[in-house]
Amino acid sequence: MMKAFVTHLLVLIGLIRSSLAQGDESPTVKLPGSLVHGIFANGVDSFYGMPYAESPAGLNRLKRPVKRTKPLGDFDATTIPPACPQGHFEAVDSDELWRKRSLNADSTLAKWHAAHPVHTSEDCLTITVQRPAGTKAGDSLPVLFMLTGFSFVIGTPYRYNATDFIKFSAEIELPFILVTANYRTGPWGFLPGQQVMKNGSTNLGLRDQRMSMEWASDNIAAFGGDPDKITLWGHASGGVSVLDHLVINGGNATYNDRKLFRGAIMSSGSLMPAEHIDSEKCNKLYTKIVKAIGCERKRDTLQCLREIPYSDFERATSSIPGALSAEALRLVYVPRPDNDLIRYSPEVLLNNNMFAAVPMILGNQEDEGTIFTQKQTSVNDTKPLSQYLRTQYFGNATKRNMEDFLKKYHKKPFEGSPYRTGDDFESWAGKKRLSSVIGDVFFTLSRRVAMEFIALSQPLLPIWGYHAAYDYRNGDSSAYGTAHGSFEAMIFGTDEYIASYTTRTARWYLINFVYHLDPNKKHTELVAWPKWTPDEPRMLIFNKTNNANMLDVHRKGNSKFMKKNIEKFRI
Repeated sequence: MMKAFVTHLLVLIGLIRSSLAQGDESPTVKLPGSLVHGIFANGVDSFYGMPYAESPAGLNRLKRPVKRTKPLGDFDATTIPPACPQGHFEAVDSDELWRKRSLNADSTLAKWHAAHPVHTSEDCLTITVQRPAGTKAGDSLPVLFMLTGFSFVIGTPYRYNATDFIKFSAEIELPFILVTANYRTGPWGFLPGQQVMKNGSTNLGLRDQRMSMEWASDNIAAFGGDPDKITLWGHASGGVSVLDHLVINGGNATYNDRKLFRGAIMSSGSLMPAEHIDSEKCNKLYTKIVKAIGCERKRDTLQCLREIPYSDFERATSSIPGALSAEALRLVYVPRPDNDLIRYSPEVLLNNNMFAAVPMILGNQEDEGTIFTQKQTSVNDTKPLSQYLRTQYFGNATKRNMEDFLKKYHKKPFEGSPYRTGDDFESWAGKKRLSSVIGDVFFTLSRRVAMEFIALSQPLLPIWGYHAAYDYRNGDSSAYGTAHGSFEAMIFGTDEYIASYTTRTARWYLINFVYHLDPNKKHTELVAWPKWTPDEPRMLIFNKTNNANMLDVHRKGNSKFMKKNIEKFRI
């Protein structure tokens, strides 16, 4: 007994010494002509801010990214680098017709961002790699490449601490490597207009993302990852980005004879039908920005936008109403068809089997629309709601189109979002109905339409769907319900989700998918997650204490209408 105790004690001392030594010795990785110094903390090695492209600042503003080929040399990757410039999303002076009545409405998300300022710079195209401590070249771990974002005006990957998620993977003996990258958002990354298209500067944010994926393909093996086992995960506008990467170049995701990714996860964002980048609406936006800056008389207005000081460019582009203004999701800086990177609106490409056919997971929160409907107090009946939707979002829809669609949404608050809360949270007439409509057209129904197009084009392709409802509390919940953004927070285990059943099981499913391209492998606690098919569209429900299955048929008539009239829902 004493001998066993001594042996155990010696092993324990050895583990402690090893841990201390690992903490004292910064992890390093050798890349061609470079030695990258990372930082060890709490069981995770992190390598921050490695540039994958040349600086897009100054005269390189609004130009395609240029791959960095010069070695990094002796590179310090121990501190979080600046994010790319982040767009605004609050109301502005031009926020009409609802500005006077609603400008000061509460915005929980805006308050969160105000309390968590982000250091930004135009010189921002960097990539970060995080791994379980001790991982080394040759370990060939699968890779989760995450695209973060909010409304394509925010794209920093540093909103959440990934340490617990990565440590969890090591504890369950399914360790993976997490990769995140900065990319240009807002007008820096998605400025539309004919002049932009002529210059070949379209969809720069997507081009940044694709170049960062190429960097990962070239270099992730040195960090202990397997370049043939990369899964994309996008949340919100990051999820829209993932779907766009499926259809870029008609579905060609090959680089140097290797697939850039083998699986895709889209959370709270997937299909976003969009007008062409040189449409009338897009050209008007471009002209407005050019005039706001004072470049309208220049022969080359785009070059003028490059030459002006950063502060002037930021000021002029911030004159456009933000994603949390009364216009809410009137998104203008988004990926758009450009006859180059994206030939047609994404739903057309999906429907014509012009996408990368990889196993996928797509899902939504139960109450996706609630955070975007806090300020539209004048949108209180069918006619103003129809006008609001056609004016701010869907210019291709006629009055008849929109009113026919809205007939399918009950005016009584007990059927609105946050769902299952009776008449609660109807702080002004029509609020819960509007939340349902916004949540459906931008998230839930568009996700279902995407899955139908994908499944019909590729009947044998495995796809899974989920519905998250873990923040539901009848009568006593917040006005947001299981809101947009909470899935990301839940996976990373923030606030009330720490050590929760939902976080634990959701992590298991995602990590299983990263390893096996199937969320159901290994672990008896997990409820079987059925594949989604058009004939039997079953989904997993993420609940607070026990997950379950459901049929993806709620508001089916609405999604049929949207699919049949999809061109009317292009933003």
